[in-house]
Amino acid sequence: MLRLPTQNIDKSGAIADALTDIGALPEVNLGGGYKRLSFEVENSHASVAFDDFELLGKTHASGAWISLITGAAWGTIAGRLLDFTGAHNTLAATASAEALIDISGLVKIKFQASTGTAGTAQVYGTAVE
Repeated sequence: MLRLPTQNIDKSGAIADALTDIGALPEVNLGGGYKRLSFEVENSHASVAFDDFELLGKTHASGAWISLITGAAWGTIAGRLLDFTGAHNTLAATASAEALIDISGLVKIKFQASTGTAGTAQVYGTAVE
């Protein structure tokens, strides 16, 4: 059996009042072989909480982006959300939150966030087989 190497994710970038891709090159190419994603998101704004946080995915490289988890769905373990700590969609200023996600069948993912004003967010994580 071919084993995939662990894929590290490190995205950082400015966000705005509408959902905005995190990172200059926001797409993470998974190739469809990974099953789990463990990540941490940080809101580095000094005084403003997130308005929303979203994980999007593609099941085919040429396919459309599909919203996987957004809004209040970050507060309930269901579907692709396997475990979490923190309130991803309303993440307080300077706070962080973690999650474990089922990414089986996805070839690409990306993260988006909004703060209602200019801000910065970081996402760090690992995709594993």
